[in-house]
Amino acid sequence: NIVLKLGEDRQMTANSMILSYNSPVFVHLFLVLEQSVLEMDDFQADAANCFIESLYCGEIEIQKSQFRDINKMALVFKVDWLAARCLAYFKCLVDAVKPDTDYNSLVYIFEEARFMMKKMKKDSFLKPVIEKISSLENRAQIFVEPYMTKNYRSLDISCLDLMIGFARDNVPCLIRAMKNAIEKEGLVFDENSRYILQNINLVNCLEEDEALYESFFDFMLEKVEYTQNDDTKMVAKLNRESTKQHFANYKLKQSSSVADISPQPCSSSNPGPTTTVVEKEKISNLFTKTNMDNFEGWTVNQFIDYCLAQSSVVRSMYMFIEGLDKFCDENYETFHKVDFGRVERVMADRGWSRICLDFVENADFFSSLDELKNIDIYGDSTTSVKRVGKPSKVDVKTFFFTGGTFKFHLRHPSTQSCSLNGKCGFMLRVTPMTEANPDLFNIELCTEPGEYTDDLHIHTDLVCASKMHVMLCDPVDNMYWTGCITWGGKPYVATVLDDIDITTFRKHIMWDYFTFYNQDYLKLVVFYTF
Repeated sequence: NIVLKLGEDRQMTANSMILSYNSPVFVHLFLVLEQSVLEMDDFQADAANCFIESLYCGEIEIQKSQFRDINKMALVFKVDWLAARCLAYFKCLVDAVKPDTDYNSLVYIFEEARFMMKKMKKDSFLKPVIEKISSLENRAQIFVEPYMTKNYRSLDISCLDLMIGFARDNVPCLIRAMKNAIEKEGLVFDENSRYILQNINLVNCLEEDEALYESFFDFMLEKVEYTQNDDTKMVAKLNRESTKQHFANYKLKQSSSVADISPQPCSSSNPGPTTTVVEKEKISNLFTKTNMDNFEGWTVNQFIDYCLAQSSVVRSMYMFIEGLDKFCDENYETFHKVDFGRVERVMADRGWSRICLDFVENADFFSSLDELKNIDIYGDSTTSVKRVGKPSKVDVKTFFFTGGTFKFHLRHPSTQSCSLNGKCGFMLRVTPMTEANPDLFNIELCTEPGEYTDDLHIHTDLVCASKMHVMLCDPVDNMYWTGCITWGGKPYVATVLDDIDITTFRKHIMWDYFTFYNQDYLKLVVFYTF
Protein backbone atom coordinates (compact mmCIF):
# COMPACT_ATOMS: atom_id res chain seq x y z
CA ASN A 1 0.00 0.00 0.00
CA ILE A 2 3.07 2.31 -0.13
CA VAL A 3 4.88 3.52 -3.27
CA LEU A 4 8.62 4.08 -2.87
CA LYS A 5 10.17 6.25 -5.58
CA LEU A 6 13.76 5.25 -6.02
CA GLY A 7 16.54 6.79 -8.04
CA GLU A 8 17.08 6.11 -11.74
CA ASP A 9 13.30 6.54 -12.33
CA ARG A 10 12.55 3.28 -10.53
CA GLN A 11 9.84 2.60 -7.99
CA MET A 12 8.60 -0.26 -5.84
CA THR A 13 5.68 -1.00 -3.56
CA ALA A 14 5.88 -2.07 0.08
CA ASN A 15 3.73 -2.82 3.08
CA SER A 16 3.52 0.08 5.53
CA MET A 17 3.03 -2.21 8.56
CA ILE A 18 6.17 -4.22 7.82
CA LEU A 19 8.25 -1.07 7.33
CA SER A 20 6.78 0.54 10.47
CA TYR A 21 7.60 -2.57 12.51
CA ASN A 22 11.29 -1.81 11.90
CA SER A 23 11.30 1.97 12.12
CA PRO A 24 9.65 4.66 14.29
CA VAL A 25 10.26 7.10 11.42
CA PHE A 26 8.08 5.01 9.13
CA VAL A 27 5.44 4.85 11.88
CA HIS A 28 5.28 8.63 11.87
CA LEU A 29 5.29 8.95 8.07
CA PHE A 30 2.67 6.30 7.32
CA LEU A 31 0.43 6.15 10.39
CA VAL A 32 0.57 9.73 11.68
CA LEU A 33 1.13 11.76 8.51
CA GLU A 34 -0.66 9.13 6.40
CA GLN A 35 1.76 9.39 3.49
CA SER A 36 1.34 6.81 0.76
CA VAL A 37 4.28 7.86 -1.43
CA LEU A 38 7.86 8.17 -0.20
CA GLU A 39 10.67 9.76 -2.18
CA MET A 40 13.92 7.80 -1.75
CA ASP A 41 15.81 9.05 -4.79
CA ASP A 42 18.60 10.45 -2.58
CA PHE A 43 19.94 6.88 -2.35
CA GLN A 44 21.21 4.40 -4.92
CA ALA A 45 18.28 2.44 -6.27
CA ASP A 46 19.94 -0.95 -5.69
CA ALA A 47 20.91 0.05 -2.13
CA ALA A 48 17.37 1.25 -1.38
CA ASN A 49 15.93 -2.00 -2.76
CA CYS A 50 18.35 -4.00 -0.59
CA PHE A 51 17.38 -1.88 2.43
CA ILE A 52 13.64 -2.50 1.95
CA GLU A 53 14.17 -6.24 1.42
CA SER A 54 16.13 -6.42 4.68
CA LEU A 55 13.16 -4.96 6.55
CA TYR A 56 11.00 -7.82 5.25
CA CYS A 57 13.35 -10.69 6.10
CA GLY A 58 15.48 -9.31 8.94
CA GLU A 59 18.70 -10.27 7.16
CA ILE A 60 21.08 -8.48 4.81
CA GLU A 61 24.22 -9.17 2.83
CA ILE A 62 26.06 -5.86 2.61
CA GLN A 63 28.24 -5.01 -0.39
CA LYS A 64 30.95 -2.36 -0.20
CA SER A 65 29.44 -0.49 -3.13
CA GLN A 66 26.11 -0.18 -1.27
CA PHE A 67 27.41 0.21 2.29
CA ARG A 68 27.29 4.00 2.56
CA ASP A 69 23.68 4.33 1.45
CA ILE A 70 22.42 1.33 3.43
CA ASN A 71 24.18 2.59 6.54
CA LYS A 72 22.82 6.08 5.99
CA MET A 73 19.26 4.78 5.54
CA ALA A 74 19.55 2.67 8.69
CA LEU A 75 20.46 5.79 10.64
CA VAL A 76 18.03 8.20 8.94
CA PHE A 77 15.06 5.85 9.41
CA LYS A 78 16.32 4.69 12.84
CA VAL A 79 16.43 0.98 12.04
CA ASP A 80 18.56 0.10 15.05
CA TRP A 81 19.26 -3.55 14.27
CA LEU A 82 20.44 -2.69 10.77
CA ALA A 83 22.59 0.22 12.00
CA ALA A 84 24.29 -2.19 14.41
CA ARG A 85 24.80 -4.69 11.57
CA CYS A 86 26.38 -1.98 9.41
CA LEU A 87 28.77 -0.95 12.18
CA ALA A 88 29.77 -4.59 12.75
CA TYR A 89 30.37 -5.03 9.01
CA PHE A 90 32.52 -1.91 8.91
CA LYS A 91 34.58 -2.97 11.92
CA CYS A 92 35.27 -6.30 10.18
CA LEU A 93 36.68 -4.35 7.22
CA VAL A 94 38.86 -2.34 9.59
CA ASP A 95 40.05 -5.42 11.49
CA ALA A 96 41.09 -7.02 8.20
CA VAL A 97 43.60 -4.24 7.48
CA LYS A 98 47.22 -5.44 7.57
CA PRO A 99 50.59 -3.81 6.73
CA ASP A 100 50.28 -5.19 3.17
CA THR A 101 46.70 -3.93 2.65
CA ASP A 102 46.39 -2.07 -0.65
CA TYR A 103 46.00 1.70 -0.77
CA ASN A 104 42.44 1.66 -2.17
CA SER A 105 41.17 -0.45 0.75
CA LEU A 106 42.66 2.00 3.23
CA VAL A 107 41.13 4.93 1.38
CA TYR A 108 37.73 3.24 1.42
CA ILE A 109 37.54 2.74 5.20
CA PHE A 110 39.04 6.18 5.87
CA GLU A 111 36.63 8.07 3.64
CA GLU A 112 33.59 6.10 4.81
CA ALA A 113 34.52 6.86 8.42
CA ARG A 114 35.06 10.54 7.60
CA PHE A 115 31.71 10.68 5.83
CA MET A 116 29.95 9.24 8.86
CA MET A 117 31.65 11.76 11.12
CA LYS A 118 31.02 14.83 8.97
CA LYS A 119 27.54 14.08 7.63
CA MET A 120 25.97 11.84 10.27
CA LYS A 121 27.95 13.02 13.36
CA LYS A 122 28.88 9.41 14.23
CA ASP A 123 32.40 9.01 15.62
CA SER A 124 32.03 5.25 16.22
CA PHE A 125 33.27 4.64 12.67
CA LEU A 126 36.24 7.01 12.72
CA LYS A 127 37.76 5.91 16.04
CA PRO A 128 38.61 2.31 15.00
CA VAL A 129 39.98 3.56 11.67
CA ILE A 130 42.29 6.02 13.40
CA GLU A 131 43.48 3.30 15.80
CA LYS A 132 44.08 0.81 12.99
CA ILE A 133 45.96 3.16 10.65
CA SER A 134 47.99 4.51 13.57
CA SER A 135 49.06 0.95 14.41
CA LEU A 136 50.60 0.36 10.96
CA GLU A 137 54.34 1.02 11.03
CA ASN A 138 54.38 1.69 7.29
CA ARG A 139 51.30 3.99 7.36
CA ALA A 140 53.25 6.99 6.06
CA GLN A 141 54.34 5.15 2.91
CA ILE A 142 51.19 3.14 2.13
CA PHE A 143 48.59 5.75 3.04
CA VAL A 144 49.54 9.22 4.33
CA GLU A 145 51.91 10.31 1.57
CA PRO A 146 49.89 9.02 -1.44
CA TYR A 147 46.57 10.22 0.04
CA MET A 148 47.85 13.74 0.64
CA THR A 149 49.46 13.90 -2.78
CA LYS A 150 46.27 12.87 -4.58
CA ASN A 151 43.82 14.93 -2.50
CA TYR A 152 45.89 17.90 -1.42
CA ARG A 153 43.63 20.61 -2.84
CA SER A 154 40.45 19.21 -1.23
CA LEU A 155 41.77 18.39 2.27
CA ASP A 156 40.05 20.32 5.05
CA ILE A 157 41.60 21.22 8.42
CA SER A 158 40.19 18.21 10.26
CA CYS A 159 41.65 15.89 7.62
CA LEU A 160 45.01 17.67 7.74
CA ASP A 161 45.04 17.18 11.51
CA LEU A 162 44.49 13.45 11.01
CA MET A 163 47.30 13.23 8.44
CA ILE A 164 49.67 15.10 10.77
CA GLY A 165 48.64 12.77 13.59
CA PHE A 166 49.19 9.66 11.46
CA ALA A 167 52.63 10.87 10.39
CA ARG A 168 53.74 11.68 13.97
CA ASP A 169 57.52 12.11 13.85
CA ASN A 170 57.75 11.16 10.17
CA VAL A 171 57.58 14.79 9.06
CA PRO A 172 59.52 14.15 5.82
CA CYS A 173 56.56 12.17 4.44
CA LEU A 174 54.31 15.24 4.90
CA ILE A 175 56.89 17.49 3.27
CA ARG A 176 57.24 15.14 0.29
CA ALA A 177 53.47 14.90 -0.10
CA MET A 178 53.08 18.69 -0.01
CA LYS A 179 55.90 19.24 -2.49
CA ASN A 180 54.66 16.49 -4.86
CA ALA A 181 51.08 17.81 -4.81
CA ILE A 182 52.10 21.39 -5.49
CA GLU A 183 54.42 20.32 -8.32
CA LYS A 184 51.83 17.94 -9.79
CA GLU A 185 48.89 20.34 -9.80
CA GLY A 186 50.80 23.56 -10.33
CA LEU A 187 49.39 25.02 -7.13
CA VAL A 188 50.66 28.17 -5.53
CA PHE A 189 51.16 28.55 -1.80
CA ASP A 190 47.68 28.08 -0.25
CA GLU A 191 45.86 27.74 3.08
CA ASN A 192 46.70 24.04 3.38
CA SER A 193 50.40 24.78 2.92
CA ARG A 194 50.29 27.46 5.59
CA TYR A 195 48.45 25.22 8.02
CA ILE A 196 50.77 22.23 7.58
CA LEU A 197 53.95 24.29 7.91
CA GLN A 198 52.68 25.96 11.08
CA ASN A 199 51.62 22.68 12.71
CA ILE A 200 54.51 20.28 12.07
CA ASN A 201 57.96 19.96 13.59
CA LEU A 202 60.19 21.19 10.78
CA VAL A 203 63.27 20.56 12.91
CA ASN A 204 62.41 16.87 12.71
CA CYS A 205 62.50 17.01 8.91
CA LEU A 206 65.82 18.85 8.96
CA GLU A 207 67.35 16.25 11.26
CA GLU A 208 65.86 13.24 9.42
CA ASP A 209 66.42 14.33 5.80
CA GLU A 210 68.49 17.49 5.39
CA ALA A 211 68.55 17.26 1.59
CA LEU A 212 64.74 17.09 1.41
CA TYR A 213 64.42 19.99 3.86
CA GLU A 214 66.73 22.24 1.84
CA SER A 215 65.18 21.39 -1.52
CA PHE A 216 61.69 21.91 -0.11
CA PHE A 217 62.41 25.38 1.28
CA ASP A 218 64.17 26.41 -1.93
CA PHE A 219 61.05 25.26 -3.76
CA MET A 220 58.62 27.00 -1.38
CA LEU A 221 60.50 30.28 -1.33
CA GLU A 222 60.31 30.29 -5.11
CA LYS A 223 56.56 29.64 -4.95
CA VAL A 224 55.76 32.36 -2.44
CA GLU A 225 57.55 34.99 -4.50
CA TYR A 226 54.38 35.08 -6.60
CA THR A 227 51.94 35.24 -3.69
CA GLN A 228 51.50 37.58 -0.74
CA ASN A 229 54.46 39.19 0.93
CA ASP A 230 53.28 37.79 4.28
CA ASP A 231 53.75 34.27 2.93
CA THR A 232 57.32 35.06 1.98
CA LYS A 233 57.99 36.32 5.49
CA MET A 234 56.34 33.31 7.08
CA VAL A 235 58.26 30.72 5.05
CA ALA A 236 61.55 32.55 5.59
CA LYS A 237 60.84 32.84 9.32
CA LEU A 238 59.99 29.14 9.67
CA ASN A 239 63.16 28.21 7.81
CA ARG A 240 65.27 30.50 10.00
CA GLU A 241 63.73 29.34 13.28
CA SER A 242 63.97 25.65 12.37
CA THR A 243 67.62 26.01 11.42
CA LYS A 244 68.39 27.80 14.69
CA GLN A 245 66.60 25.14 16.71
CA HIS A 246 68.43 22.40 14.81
CA PHE A 247 71.82 23.84 15.69
CA ALA A 248 70.75 24.42 19.29
CA ASN A 249 69.73 20.75 19.51
CA TYR A 250 73.03 19.73 17.97
CA LYS A 251 75.00 21.71 20.54
CA LEU A 252 72.90 20.24 23.34
CA LYS A 253 73.56 16.71 22.10
CA GLN A 254 77.26 17.45 21.83
CA SER A 255 77.41 18.71 25.42
CA SER A 256 75.43 15.67 26.60
CA SER A 257 77.79 13.28 24.85
CA VAL A 258 80.76 14.98 26.51
CA ALA A 259 79.11 14.54 29.90
CA ASP A 260 78.36 10.90 29.19
CA ILE A 261 81.98 10.02 28.43
CA SER A 262 83.60 12.11 31.15
CA PRO A 263 85.91 10.14 33.49
CA GLN A 264 84.14 8.50 36.43
CA PRO A 265 85.65 8.29 39.93
CA CYS A 266 87.68 5.14 40.49
CA SER A 267 86.17 2.65 42.91
CA SER A 268 88.07 1.91 46.08
CA SER A 269 87.77 -0.37 49.05
CA ASN A 270 86.72 2.65 51.13
CA PRO A 271 84.44 4.70 48.91
CA GLY A 272 83.18 6.87 51.76
CA PRO A 273 79.64 8.12 52.17
CA THR A 274 77.31 7.84 49.21
CA THR A 275 74.80 10.40 48.03
CA THR A 276 71.50 9.36 46.53
CA VAL A 277 70.30 11.73 43.83
CA VAL A 278 66.54 12.13 44.10
CA GLU A 279 64.57 13.67 41.23
CA LYS A 280 62.98 16.92 42.33
CA GLU A 281 59.25 16.94 42.85
CA LYS A 282 57.60 19.02 40.15
CA ILE A 283 55.04 21.78 40.51
CA SER A 284 51.89 20.08 39.28
CA ASN A 285 50.33 22.72 37.03
CA LEU A 286 53.28 23.70 34.83
CA PHE A 287 53.50 23.63 31.03
CA THR A 288 50.72 21.32 29.86
CA LYS A 289 49.98 22.02 26.18
CA THR A 290 46.42 21.56 24.96
CA ASN A 291 44.69 22.37 21.68
CA MET A 292 41.07 23.42 22.23
CA ASP A 293 40.36 22.96 18.50
CA ASN A 294 40.09 19.24 19.30
CA PHE A 295 36.87 19.98 21.24
CA GLU A 296 35.10 22.04 18.60
CA GLY A 297 31.36 21.46 18.80
CA TRP A 298 31.44 20.07 22.33
CA THR A 299 29.17 21.47 25.01
CA VAL A 300 30.80 22.71 28.17
CA ASN A 301 29.25 19.94 30.24
CA GLN A 302 30.59 17.30 27.83
CA PHE A 303 34.01 18.89 28.24
CA ILE A 304 33.68 18.73 32.03
CA ASP A 305 32.51 15.11 32.08
CA TYR A 306 34.82 13.57 29.50
CA CYS A 307 38.00 15.64 29.84
CA LEU A 308 38.46 17.63 33.01
CA ALA A 309 36.68 15.18 35.32
CA GLN A 310 38.57 12.10 34.13
CA SER A 311 41.97 13.23 32.88
CA SER A 312 45.01 12.28 34.96
CA VAL A 313 46.64 15.48 33.70
CA VAL A 314 44.15 17.57 35.69
CA ARG A 315 45.46 17.28 39.23
CA SER A 316 43.69 20.01 41.18
CA MET A 317 40.64 22.25 41.25
CA TYR A 318 42.85 25.15 40.14
CA MET A 319 43.83 23.30 36.95
CA PHE A 320 40.21 22.26 36.44
CA ILE A 321 38.93 25.84 36.55
CA GLU A 322 41.71 27.19 34.32
CA GLY A 323 40.91 24.45 31.78
CA LEU A 324 37.23 25.36 31.99
CA ASP A 325 38.04 29.02 31.37
CA LYS A 326 40.25 28.19 28.38
CA PHE A 327 37.52 26.06 26.82
CA CYS A 328 35.01 28.83 27.49
CA ASP A 329 37.21 31.49 25.93
CA GLU A 330 37.74 29.52 22.71
CA ASN A 331 34.26 27.99 22.43
CA TYR A 332 32.10 30.86 23.65
CA GLU A 333 29.10 29.94 21.51
CA THR A 334 28.62 26.68 23.42
CA PHE A 335 29.43 28.08 26.84
CA HIS A 336 26.10 29.39 28.07
CA LYS A 337 24.76 26.56 30.26
CA VAL A 338 27.34 25.57 32.82
CA ASP A 339 26.15 23.01 35.37
CA PHE A 340 28.09 24.29 38.39
CA GLY A 341 26.81 21.39 40.45
CA ARG A 342 29.03 19.23 38.24
CA VAL A 343 32.05 21.27 39.36
CA GLU A 344 31.35 20.52 43.03
CA ARG A 345 30.78 16.83 42.29
CA VAL A 346 34.04 16.52 40.35
CA MET A 347 36.00 18.00 43.27
CA ALA A 348 34.39 15.48 45.64
CA ASP A 349 34.83 12.51 43.28
CA ARG A 350 38.50 13.28 42.61
CA GLY A 351 39.26 14.00 46.26
CA TRP A 352 40.76 17.39 45.43
CA SER A 353 41.50 19.95 48.11
CA ARG A 354 39.54 23.16 48.41
CA ILE A 355 40.94 26.28 46.79
CA CYS A 356 41.53 29.92 47.66
CA LEU A 357 38.62 32.27 46.93
CA ASP A 358 41.07 34.96 45.84
CA PHE A 359 41.97 32.74 42.86
CA VAL A 360 38.47 33.25 41.40
CA GLU A 361 37.82 36.80 42.60
CA ASN A 362 40.95 38.27 41.01
CA ALA A 363 41.31 36.11 37.89
CA ASP A 364 40.39 37.42 34.47
CA PHE A 365 37.90 34.62 33.86
CA PHE A 366 35.22 34.45 31.20
CA SER A 367 31.95 36.06 32.36
CA SER A 368 30.08 32.73 32.33
CA LEU A 369 32.25 31.63 35.23
CA ASP A 370 31.04 34.36 37.59
CA GLU A 371 28.84 31.82 39.40
CA LEU A 372 32.00 30.00 40.54
CA LYS A 373 32.14 32.49 43.39
CA ASN A 374 28.90 31.13 44.79
CA ILE A 375 29.62 27.39 44.95
CA ASP A 376 31.13 25.39 47.79
CA ILE A 377 34.73 24.78 46.70
CA TYR A 378 36.68 27.24 48.86
CA GLY A 379 38.81 26.65 51.93
CA ASP A 380 39.79 28.58 55.06
CA SER A 381 42.77 30.82 54.29
CA THR A 382 44.21 30.29 57.77
CA THR A 383 44.11 26.50 57.89
CA SER A 384 43.75 24.96 54.43
CA VAL A 385 44.68 27.31 51.56
CA LYS A 386 46.72 30.46 51.12
CA ARG A 387 47.77 32.86 48.39
CA VAL A 388 51.49 33.56 48.62
CA GLY A 389 52.53 36.53 46.50
CA LYS A 390 55.94 37.88 45.66
CA PRO A 391 55.76 41.53 46.74
CA SER A 392 58.21 42.93 44.19
CA LYS A 393 57.61 42.97 40.45
CA VAL A 394 60.13 41.91 37.79
CA ASP A 395 60.42 43.04 34.19
CA VAL A 396 59.54 40.60 31.43
CA LYS A 397 63.01 40.35 29.86
CA THR A 398 64.65 39.59 33.20
CA PHE A 399 62.07 36.98 34.12
CA PHE A 400 62.23 35.03 30.86
CA PHE A 401 65.82 35.56 29.71
CA THR A 402 67.78 35.99 32.96
CA GLY A 403 65.71 34.04 35.46
CA GLY A 404 66.87 33.75 39.06
CA THR A 405 65.41 32.83 42.43
CA PHE A 406 62.25 34.33 43.90
CA LYS A 407 61.55 34.32 47.64
CA PHE A 408 58.16 33.65 49.24
CA HIS A 409 57.45 33.91 52.97
CA LEU A 410 55.06 31.28 54.28
CA ARG A 411 54.61 29.77 57.73
CA HIS A 412 52.94 26.38 57.37
CA PRO A 413 50.14 25.87 59.96
CA SER A 414 51.70 22.52 60.94
CA THR A 415 54.96 24.19 62.00
CA GLN A 416 55.19 23.34 65.69
CA SER A 417 58.33 25.22 66.63
CA CYS A 418 60.84 27.32 64.74
CA SER A 419 63.53 29.51 66.27
CA LEU A 420 63.68 31.68 63.14
CA ASN A 421 60.25 33.20 63.39
CA GLY A 422 59.23 35.22 60.34
CA LYS A 423 61.86 33.61 58.12
CA CYS A 424 59.95 30.49 57.04
CA GLY A 425 59.06 30.07 53.39
CA PHE A 426 60.46 28.80 50.13
CA MET A 427 62.17 29.90 46.91
CA LEU A 428 61.27 29.21 43.30
CA ARG A 429 64.07 29.05 40.75
CA VAL A 430 63.32 30.27 37.22
CA THR A 431 65.62 28.77 34.60
CA PRO A 432 65.74 31.22 31.67
CA MET A 433 64.89 30.43 28.06
CA THR A 434 66.79 31.42 24.96
CA GLU A 435 65.27 32.57 21.70
CA ALA A 436 66.68 29.49 19.95
CA ASN A 437 65.68 27.06 22.68
CA PRO A 438 62.58 28.20 24.61
CA ASP A 439 62.15 24.71 26.09
CA LEU A 440 64.96 25.49 28.54
CA PHE A 441 62.52 27.63 30.51
CA ASN A 442 61.50 26.08 33.83
CA ILE A 443 60.14 26.92 37.28
CA GLU A 444 61.02 24.66 40.22
CA LEU A 445 61.06 24.62 44.00
CA CYS A 446 64.47 25.04 45.66
CA THR A 447 64.73 22.21 48.21
CA GLU A 448 68.41 22.24 49.20
CA PRO A 449 68.99 24.16 52.48
CA GLY A 450 72.31 25.43 51.12
CA GLU A 451 70.46 27.39 48.44
CA TYR A 452 68.80 29.59 51.07
CA THR A 453 70.18 32.75 52.69
CA ASP A 454 69.95 33.90 56.32
CA ASP A 455 66.66 35.71 55.81
CA LEU A 456 64.73 32.66 54.58
CA HIS A 457 64.65 28.90 55.17
CA ILE A 458 62.44 26.01 54.09
CA HIS A 459 60.86 23.21 56.12
CA THR A 460 61.17 20.43 53.55
CA ASP A 461 59.07 18.09 55.68
CA LEU A 462 56.10 20.45 55.28
CA VAL A 463 56.55 22.46 52.09
CA CYS A 464 56.46 20.55 48.79
CA ALA A 465 56.01 21.39 45.11
CA SER A 466 52.96 19.18 44.57
CA LYS A 467 50.92 21.45 46.87
CA MET A 468 51.64 24.54 44.77
CA HIS A 469 49.73 26.16 41.93
CA VAL A 470 51.81 28.86 40.24
CA MET A 471 50.36 31.81 38.32
CA LEU A 472 51.49 35.12 36.87
CA CYS A 473 49.95 38.37 38.04
CA ASP A 474 49.62 41.85 36.52
CA PRO A 475 51.32 44.15 39.06
CA VAL A 476 49.15 47.11 37.98
CA ASP A 477 45.69 45.72 38.77
CA ASN A 478 46.76 42.51 40.59
CA MET A 479 44.66 40.39 38.22
CA TYR A 480 45.87 36.87 37.42
CA TRP A 481 46.72 35.80 33.90
CA THR A 482 44.90 32.49 33.68
CA GLY A 483 45.78 29.53 31.53
CA CYS A 484 49.20 30.39 30.13
CA ILE A 485 51.38 28.60 32.72
CA THR A 486 48.95 25.70 33.18
CA TRP A 487 47.65 24.98 29.66
CA GLY A 488 49.90 26.96 27.31
CA GLY A 489 53.01 24.77 27.17
CA LYS A 490 56.31 26.68 27.25
CA PRO A 491 56.71 30.38 26.37
CA TYR A 492 58.44 31.30 23.11
CA VAL A 493 59.62 34.30 21.11
CA ALA A 494 57.38 35.62 18.35
CA THR A 495 57.37 38.61 16.04
CA VAL A 496 54.21 40.62 16.75
CA LEU A 497 52.94 44.18 16.40
CA ASP A 498 54.47 46.42 19.05
CA ASP A 499 52.00 47.73 21.62
CA ILE A 500 53.43 51.26 21.44
CA ASP A 501 54.30 51.61 17.76
CA ILE A 502 51.53 49.57 16.10
CA THR A 503 53.12 49.98 12.66
CA THR A 504 56.23 48.09 13.73
CA PHE A 505 56.79 44.37 14.27
CA ARG A 506 59.02 43.46 17.21
CA LYS A 507 60.05 40.28 18.99
CA HIS A 508 58.13 39.64 22.19
CA ILE A 509 57.37 36.71 24.46
CA MET A 510 54.25 34.69 23.60
CA TRP A 511 52.74 32.28 26.09
CA ASP A 512 49.62 30.61 24.80
CA TYR A 513 47.56 33.61 23.54
CA PHE A 514 49.20 36.09 25.97
CA THR A 515 51.79 38.56 24.65
CA PHE A 516 54.39 39.78 27.16
CA TYR A 517 55.95 42.99 25.88
CA ASN A 518 59.56 43.73 26.78
CA GLN A 519 58.68 46.88 28.70
CA ASP A 520 56.05 45.11 30.86
CA TYR A 521 56.33 43.82 34.43
CA LEU A 522 54.86 40.80 36.16
CA LYS A 523 54.60 39.10 39.54
CA LEU A 524 54.78 35.46 40.53
CA VAL A 525 51.94 34.18 42.71
CA VAL A 526 51.65 30.78 44.42
CA PHE A 527 48.43 29.26 45.75
CA TYR A 528 49.45 26.80 48.44
CA THR A 529 47.28 23.99 49.80
CA PHE A 530 48.12 22.92 53.35
